[in-house]
Amino acid sequence: MVHQSGRAHGVEQHELHVELARWLIAHEMSAAGDMLAEPEAAERACRKLLDRLARLITPRGSQALLSRALYLARADFTFLRGIEHVSTAETYVEGLARSADGTDPGQVHRGLTTLLGTLIGLVALFVGEQLMTRMLLEIWPAAPLLKATQPAARR
Repeated sequence: MVHQSGRAHGVEQHELHVELARWLIAHEMSAAGDMLAEPEAAERACRKLLDRLARLITPRGSQALLSRALYLARADFTFLRGIEHVSTAETYVEGLARSADGTDPGQVHRGLTTLLGTLIGLVALFVGEQLMTRMLLEIWPAAPLLKATQPAARR
């Protein structure tokens, strides 16, 4: 029974992280002076999160989490297989736009939000929900952090 309830909580957490990823991508699409395409916005959101995370766990640690998120998301979204993991100081992923070319826009949207949501979930597992929430608020102060990602209120 505990295992099932833990699994249900994990699925709920993942859905909340994907919902947050949707907001982050939409925010990045509109925050640029001119509208960014969804793949470029997802790449920008990943880069901002990973740059901030690298200060905490090193660039290699950030890259490892991204590699794992890509591996997990590729199972359901084959267009993500064209994305290359690049380990330079300025770029973490390359080829999102090229990989998304010719793919159904709905599939691209679901794949990108799953990738970023999975990355957020892995960050939360690695550093904890509270620290992840603080990092997200440092990067995106207006982020509508969902109840499961917010730290409990102190009494």
